[in-house]
Amino acid sequence: MMENRLTLKRFLTTALAPAGQTLYIYGGGWNPQDTGAGRPACTIGVPYKWKKFFQCRTPYYDYRTLRTRDGQNLCRDWGADCSGYVGWCVYNFMETESGKKGYVFPAETMARIYGEVFGWGTFQRRIPDGNVFAPGDIISIPGHVWICLGVCQDESVVLLHSTPSESIWNYPGGGVQISALGENKSCMAYQLADSYMRKYFPGWSKRYRVVLKPYEQYTDTKKEGTGRFTWRRGPGGLEDPEGLYEMTAGERLQELFGENRR
Repeated sequence: MMENRLTLKRFLTTALAPAGQTLYIYGGGWNPQDTGAGRPACTIGVPYKWKKFFQCRTPYYDYRTLRTRDGQNLCRDWGADCSGYVGWCVYNFMETESGKKGYVFPAETMARIYGEVFGWGTFQRRIPDGNVFAPGDIISIPGHVWICLGVCQDESVVLLHSTPSESIWNYPGGGVQISALGENKSCMAYQLADSYMRKYFPGWSKRYRVVLKPYEQYTDTKKEGTGRFTWRRGPGGLEDPEGLYEMTAGERLQELFGENRR
C-alpha cells in the first residue's frame, strides 16, 4: 500500500524547512508579471538562492534597498514574501516535481482560494472569539498570510510566516521564521518561538529577535476575502498517524524537530 504523503506532520515539516535561512524580499516567490508563482515557489526543496542570499547578506540587510526596475524587484528569486513563502509550502506539500503551476496568490485571498477554489478544506470568513486555530491552518489577513503551528495552554499562538522584521541593529530584513501571538514576552508561544529559533537557527538569532504580535492584529478578518483555511482531515485530506492534532504546541514542536527520538 502506498504511503499517504498528505499528513499534518509532513505539511508542518515542509513549512519549517526554509525557516531561519530565507530572507524577506518584497515580491519574492512571485513571477516578474506579478500574476502568480515564480520559479522558486514551484521548486521542490528549499531553493539554493534563498539559502545563498541569507548567507551572503550582513545583519544590516534592508529589503527596501534592493535594486528595482520599473517597480519590479530584480532580486525576487533570492527570497520570499509572505504569500511567496506560503505558496512554496503548499507547492512542496502537494506536488512531487518542480516546474508545475504554482499556488501563490495575493496574501489576503489565499485562505479562501485554498478552501473554496481548490477544495482542500474549509474556509471560514469570520474567526470567532476565542482561540479556534488548528495546527496547519492558513490565515489570511489584510496584507499578510501565516501558518499556525500550534496553540498553547495560555491561548497564545506559535506561527510560521515570512515577515520583514527588524534586525537587532534596526534594519528591516527578516524573512521566514517562527513567531508568536500573545500579550507579552512571558506568553508560552513567545518562549517556545524564542527557544527553538535560538537552538536550531543560531545564525538567524544573532541577527533577529523573535517577532511577537498582538492576537487581534493577526486575526483581523474584517476585510472581504480574508479568513481562515482549515485542512480537511482523514481520508482524502490530512491524515495524522503521529497524533499531532492532539499534542500541545510544545509537544508538537518536539515531534517536528525530532526531539522525541533522541
